[in-house]
Amino acid sequence: MNVETFSQNDLLALHEALTGPQLAEYAMNAAELQAFFYGLHSSPELPQPSDWLPFVLGEKTVFASPEEAEALMQRLMAYYNHTLAELESGAHPKPVYEAENDEEREEIWADWASAYLDGLLFGERSWIDILEEEEEKEAFAFGIEPFYLLNGMIKEDVEEQGEEWPDADEEAEMMDIARNAVPEMIQALYQFARAKRLAAHHTPVRQRTRARSGRGKR
Repeated sequence: MNVETFSQNDLLALHEALTGPQLAEYAMNAAELQAFFYGLHSSPELPQPSDWLPFVLGEKTVFASPEEAEALMQRLMAYYNHTLAELESGAHPKPVYEAENDEEREEIWADWASAYLDGLLFGERSWIDILEEEEEKEAFAFGIEPFYLLNGMIKEDVEEQGEEWPDADEEAEMMDIARNAVPEMIQALYQFARAKRLAAHHTPVRQRTRARSGRGKR
C-alpha cells in the first residue's frame, strides 16, 4: 500500500503546534510523537485516542478554543495513520529530526527510544506480561534491548549494580550499533505484533477522529 500523504509542511505545522506556548511544557514534540506512534502500533492492544491523548499532550493542557483543539486532533490522527501506513509499507523508520552534533544526537535518540517504549508498553497489558513461550520472550527482549541502551537505562542499571561500564570508545560503538539496529527492530516488532493480533482476530484499524520505559509521567 502507499504511505498516506503527510508532507513536511504537515509535520512542521504539527511540530509548531506541539511546541507552542500552550503545549510545550507538557506535550511530546513531533519526533517523540513519531516514536510513540510506532510503538503504539506494535502494542498488544490498540488503544483509542482518548486513552493516549492525555499522555501525548499532558493532562494539564488547555486550548484557547474548541477549534484549536479540533485542528490539532486532526493533525494528530493524520500523523497516527501516516506512521501506521509507513509500517504497513515495510519502512524502516528513524527519527524525523537530524542532529547537528554528537551531544544533540544522543539526546534525540534517548528521548526517541523512550517514547517508542512508552508506546510499545502502553496500556494495561504489555508483551512482557502476555508472552508465554520462552523463545518469544527472548526474541522480544532482544528486540527492545537497543532502545534501553539508547535511552540510558541499561547503563543506569549496570552502574547501580556496581558493575563496570565500557569506556567512551566502546560505548560510542555500542550506541552506533544500537542506532543502526533500531529501524529494523521497529519493523520486526510491528510484524510480530500484527501477526499476534491477526491470530487473535484483532487487526490494526485506522482511527478517525506501563511498563518501565525510562520516561517520566506527564
